[in-house]
Amino acid sequence: MIPGHPVLRAELYHAMRREMAVTLSDLLIRRTHLFYEVPNHAIQEAPMVADMAAREMVWDPARTASELAAYLQEVKQANMFREGASLD
Repeated sequence: MIPGHPVLRAELYHAMRREMAVTLSDLLIRRTHLFYEVPNHAIQEAPMVADMAAREMVWDPARTASELAAYLQEVKQANMFREGASLD
């Protein structure tokens, strides 16, 4: 799924179907750890995973966009924390 990383699409489907993952952040951060293991917190891969999740979980375009925005906000917060910046 991602060159150089061992995560499989099947792992994402398993997380959605069997582990009750319901958000993009849950998939990328907690279930697959792509947030931690892929350069730049998997920002480039996030839209592909969001589209995959949208098909599986029957998200409409607004929900898909919202999930992507929420994930990107989590990345921003993580980067700010690392840099010692305030979240305000």
